[in-house]
Amino acid sequence: MTERTAVPILLYHAVTDAPSDFIAPYTVSPATFRRHLDAVAAMGATTLTVSDFLAARAGGTLPERPVLKSSRRPPARTPHAGPL
Repeated sequence: MTERTAVPILLYHAVTDAPSDFIAPYTVSPATFRRHLDAVAAMGATTLTVSDFLAARAGGTLPERPVLKSSRRPPARTPHAGPL
């Protein structure tokens, strides 16, 4: 049987200080986004796409602290935290 573990998911609809009315409820400010990324970097997490996560889980090669990201774009970087 496969062990199930909760995995955080990073999903942002918009990152802006001035969102349109329709997207405002689903928006975070750039400062909040930076804090989120800093927290992910500080915990030593490895960001994975859903496809990468499923492949790693199937192959038994999940990193110790996986975090799912919502796209194939390269992970974001913060000025002081470095790459994720």
